[in-house]
Amino acid sequence: MTSPGVPRLRRLIAIGLGLLVLETLGLLLFRNNVMAGWILDFFFLTLSGALVGAAEVSRARRSISLRRHWTLLSIGSLLNVLGLAIRIWIYCRLLLSHNGVGSTTDLTDLILVLSYVPDLLVLSLPNGKPYPRFFFWIDAVQTIVLAYLVYLKLFSVIPFTQTQVHPLSPETMAIFHAVITASMLAGMILRYFGATTQDEKSFYRVLSLGYFVFLILITLHNVVAGAYETATLYELLGSAPSFVFAIFLQTLPEESLEGATMKAPGKIAETLNNISPVFLTLSLMALGIDASRHFFTFGMGAIAVAFVLHVFRSTMLQRIYGRSQNSLQEARDKLEAMTLTDALTGVANRRCFDGTLKTEWNRAVRTEDPISLLMMDIDHFKRLNDRYGHQTGDDCIAAVARALRDCLPRSGDLLARYGGEEFGVILPTTDAEGARVVASKMLEAVRLLAIENESPIGRYVTISAGIATCVFPPESNAHQLLEAADRALYRAKENGRNRIEMAPPPNLLKYPRRA
Repeated sequence: MTSPGVPRLRRLIAIGLGLLVLETLGLLLFRNNVMAGWILDFFFLTLSGALVGAAEVSRARRSISLRRHWTLLSIGSLLNVLGLAIRIWIYCRLLLSHNGVGSTTDLTDLILVLSYVPDLLVLSLPNGKPYPRFFFWIDAVQTIVLAYLVYLKLFSVIPFTQTQVHPLSPETMAIFHAVITASMLAGMILRYFGATTQDEKSFYRVLSLGYFVFLILITLHNVVAGAYETATLYELLGSAPSFVFAIFLQTLPEESLEGATMKAPGKIAETLNNISPVFLTLSLMALGIDASRHFFTFGMGAIAVAFVLHVFRSTMLQRIYGRSQNSLQEARDKLEAMTLTDALTGVANRRCFDGTLKTEWNRAVRTEDPISLLMMDIDHFKRLNDRYGHQTGDDCIAAVARALRDCLPRSGDLLARYGGEEFGVILPTTDAEGARVVASKMLEAVRLLAIENESPIGRYVTISAGIATCVFPPESNAHQLLEAADRALYRAKENGRNRIEMAPPPNLLKYPRRA
């Protein structure tokens, strides 16, 4: 079955071949008219550039994860088409005025130099991490000023001034375009190997192929066609790369949610992400220093812009880093709270109980203060579960937990769900009598809930409690305290439930105060 993109690809190939044939016929027709030949050549260059721009705009509209990339490429193509169109307009004026080919205004060359800016911005986009909008605009300003400095270096004139432009030789322009294209090709290849999604990989693969074709054919065009003073068939080498690139774009797979799935950035991606901003700043400062030799004010201004933007970027990075650290700490605190909290009741869980008991025990050893431990259990809970179902049982546990928590006298006391329907309460600096008072309030609070549970001891849910207290405890006896409270709870169950039992001597541990 033919895929939907195949007919479009065939039409595009047919259009490209047809335009190349038309350009060939035109060049043959105007081979003796220098100006008409140049106009025809630039017309087809403009047409091929517009074809690429249209393909990039279409990609940008359909893009899922690379819309900014395609939009930048579209802007670059638009600037290239604009520069070529102005060049056509200039040549048409020269043709109508019957003047020969002379040096053009700086506007055309400036626009063509600026057309590289969006592609350079594409290379500055980071792989595998968010790219804040203000960072993009910082890079955009740096790149535009960088392009101005490149133009200044090439033509020895500040744009939009009345200073006479120094036309470049064809050899110099050929070298310039070759160096720029080769540099962009190297950047695209690096980005290909540093891609973090399949869509990014496909994107940079096609751009690498496109720049490779541009490098070969445009360099060949500038070397061969530049040797002639009239437009020859070698001008086809200038139009062909854009048609080939448009075909490459048509063969690029459509973006998808699966293709946009990000993997962890590799070493290449991380290195490029770190180097890209610094590279732009250093390049801007280097060209600014070079420009200051002949255009001191403009060059020093470019250096100042690079410095200010770098400081601003560093400040914003520090701010983002600080926010990230705070967010990470908050997330860590929430995660820790979740790991120490029982999901059903909202009180502490067994893990938190064990850690707190150890901490409070060690504190009691140091301060020689008493510490009390309550172990409590819902009476006849299995009967309630069997009769009313597990959901009612869960609701009962949650309600009992809230009632017990409301009875805690101090913020330093801890209520924890020890397991199932059993609860534990840690009461630091609390003697046996204080623990009994707290336990009594808890038993009464649960009775007042009036949760239905018909049993031999009554109509409503009740709890039993066991209390163990240590006064001036020695080290490493927390487990003994827990066992004493557990045995006291067991005895409360045996003695009829809905009651409090104290751990008797020797489990009610007392030790002489240390001298």
